[in-house]
Amino acid sequence: MRIVVVEDQQELCNALAKRISRLHEDYEIVGKAYNGRDGLSLIQTTRPDAAFIDIRMPHLDGLQLMEQLSKEVKRHTKCIILTAYSDFPYTQRSIRGGAFDYLLKPISNSMLEEVMERVAAEKHVPAELHAPYTVSVAAAPSYPLDDYAECHLNLTIREKQITDELVLQVLSIIGSEYRNPIALNSLADRLHVSVSHLCRLFAKKVGTNLIAYLNGFRIELAKTLMANTELRIGDIAKLTGFGNMTYFGRLFRKHTSLSPTEFKQYAAAARELPL
Repeated sequence: MRIVVVEDQQELCNALAKRISRLHEDYEIVGKAYNGRDGLSLIQTTRPDAAFIDIRMPHLDGLQLMEQLSKEVKRHTKCIILTAYSDFPYTQRSIRGGAFDYLLKPISNSMLEEVMERVAAEKHVPAELHAPYTVSVAAAPSYPLDDYAECHLNLTIREKQITDELVLQVLSIIGSEYRNPIALNSLADRLHVSVSHLCRLFAKKVGTNLIAYLNGFRIELAKTLMANTELRIGDIAKLTGFGNMTYFGRLFRKHTSLSPTEFKQYAAAARELPL
């Protein structure tokens, strides 16, 4: 993903850019700016996937910068506001103005990882917001995938000793709707909370951010289908909620160190071994 950082304190800007680039090999810093006016020009020119924008800067502040971005650019670039606690009312205005989220200073690596996971999820599966995936009836597995999904979620609840009602609702939705798109904005609206509150509470109670958990959950379901059925990889991806095969393949390798094809071949060979 292509990323820019707009921060008027040059040392902080450079340090943040370096930290982001070290989070993942796919995160590329394509530009830095030290004031709002240069930041606006940089975002308009480079059209990055994500822009980290300080809320208080000379020439243009973060809110003014976002107001001057065209709707087309804002649809493409996820703007993440960097803010201090004292700026919070101002930050709320930036969210209404189209900011993807805000990060409260000082910014930890876990906060950066969470927001970048969410940016990546929305970048790779934009069609999920509009239409469900379709899988032919012939591709539907006889393997009891829903039962496995329920067992997996119950294990999470027991191991993490989760009692928070909101988190339990999220897990229930994941367990029943994992085949379909689960967009964070829509999920937060259904539960009548902000995306930021939902993600932070989930991470606190479960020990991992929501997008990472959802992806890991779906990958586990994909693995069990590969190990127990003859379904094609494309159908397995769709049955477990992935509409983009490139994204599915990248996540699968991240979780298993194998490509889906390699894993499926190993699983097929294991099934043929004598008992």
